[in-house]
Amino acid sequence: RDPTLLEGRDREVTILFSDIRGFSRLSEQLGPADTFRLVGQVMERLAVHVAEFQGVLVNYIGDGLLAMWNAPADRPRHAVLACKAALKMLAELPTLGEAWRGKLNQPLLLGIGINTGAARVGNAGSSRRFSYSPLGHTVNLASRVEGATKYLGVPIVITGGTQQQLAGELVTRRLCRARLPGIDSPVDLYELRGESADAQWLARKECYEQALLHYEQHQPQAAYEALAPAYLDLPPDVDPPGRMLLERLRVALQSDTYTPIWDFPNK
Repeated sequence: RDPTLLEGRDREVTILFSDIRGFSRLSEQLGPADTFRLVGQVMERLAVHVAEFQGVLVNYIGDGLLAMWNAPADRPRHAVLACKAALKMLAELPTLGEAWRGKLNQPLLLGIGINTGAARVGNAGSSRRFSYSPLGHTVNLASRVEGATKYLGVPIVITGGTQQQLAGELVTRRLCRARLPGIDSPVDLYELRGESADAQWLARKECYEQALLHYEQHQPQAAYEALAPAYLDLPPDVDPPGRMLLERLRVALQSDTYTPIWDFPNK
């Protein structure tokens, strides 16, 4: 055993936060006993996939969890492992939702945020209660990214720090450069789609990323022309990020100045 593990050491880690969407409404609808059962079942399935992809389950946080990769043991490709765990977590929802269909009048949804970077890892508890945990900006940012899934309307959002380590192994889409609550520096955010994506989604991704680049270069007319045709025949509830970017472009076209950085209102 390594006695320095508890003292804390600096490590590059990948951090995952997850959260059950609309949990306040769910708990009000179900009552305490069924809420307890639902959370237990969800956390059990999520924890299975953390372990399956060699992660460490750090803690349960109400209706969510915090997991970590690449500490205390080295995990090559830790960003890929964390992202694959997130995708498997998401894939559990239809089965879980079906099991609770008689008691829930809304779908069972998750928000997952992932970030990769340096953290201090060790005993973040006390002599009375041990807690092997990561601390630092990387962890705080991962938490804020999970919160951004609500605003962006996609279930899994990762940072540029994570996306750079995927080496094209998984399909992603750059969503925006954003300023998150409590975080001073803007960060690039990406949607994690999966190990593959259908042709329609890939076509929208190309249009979206081209439009986003024009928008960030202060070319809103070119951005609008690149994006708008891809959304003409789509139902209004399909692809919320694209609808958000279209609305930003409409505002930018009527303004002499605008900032291409997206400010998010809440955690």
